[in-house]
Amino acid sequence: MLRVEVSDVPKIEWEYAAKDRFLAHLKRTKGEEWKVLGEDYRVNEQTGKDFDFQLGLDDRRMALELFRLTDDGPAMAAQYAWIEIVTLIEKEFEARGIIGLAMNAPPYFSVPKARRPHFAKQICDKLEPHVRRLADGEEINLERFHITKIEGLRGNVSSRYYGFGVFNPVGKAYEPVSRLLPEKNAQLNIAGHERAVLIVSWAHIVTTADMIEALRDVDLDSLSNIDRIYFEPAIDQIELVFERGLNLVVSEHERERLAGEANERFLTSGIDIKDVYGALEE
Repeated sequence: MLRVEVSDVPKIEWEYAAKDRFLAHLKRTKGEEWKVLGEDYRVNEQTGKDFDFQLGLDDRRMALELFRLTDDGPAMAAQYAWIEIVTLIEKEFEARGIIGLAMNAPPYFSVPKARRPHFAKQICDKLEPHVRRLADGEEINLERFHITKIEGLRGNVSSRYYGFGVFNPVGKAYEPVSRLLPEKNAQLNIAGHERAVLIVSWAHIVTTADMIEALRDVDLDSLSNIDRIYFEPAIDQIELVFERGLNLVVSEHERERLAGEANERFLTSGIDIKDVYGALEE
């Protein structure tokens, strides 16, 4: 489940970091060096509505409003546990002189933190006799791992086995953006500014193509204070997904390109899309 504005990182800290990445993006892609002129810029004294950052470039002004998508707490904890365990397994194999393994691992591990190093060694003990015999391109399925030997791979890599869980990233993007963009529209009620929303994804499950698809079902014509929407599916991958007057900015050709790039990142990211929890060890 996705929720918004929820994290252990203080709100002001993530906002500053996202703003800095956005400014770097504009400089890198357009050669424009925008400066911060103000923060929490009030647009309505009666309602107290404001936007996050006022930016300036010569005589141009930009109003920037941010929000983020994050996984809920249990999903984030499960993701971190998975990353920790597969990293331990990868490093354990490397310590044993075994490299070149592409491992498709189970999506969840139910292992207490204190037992994870021992658990990783147990898994490697079970898999080692089999993976040592693998030739280039050969595969095995054991202990719910699908492992392929790839000659020339420096080290070992892991991804998740997705199983048959149902996942709808477009729907997960649509719910928060359809709910929050009207509020952002009110916060950007200011004249003489280029008005932009930056959506920062900490969920790592919604791609740029998913966000574009979700925005197609939002009545953006009614949100006249929003000139552009940017989306950051991963750190430093900011992309323009909507621009006023260009009707969701992308042609079908461009949409196919974005979808292809998103699929490529998806296949190599280890993104979890399974909704059913499993466990190797109780």
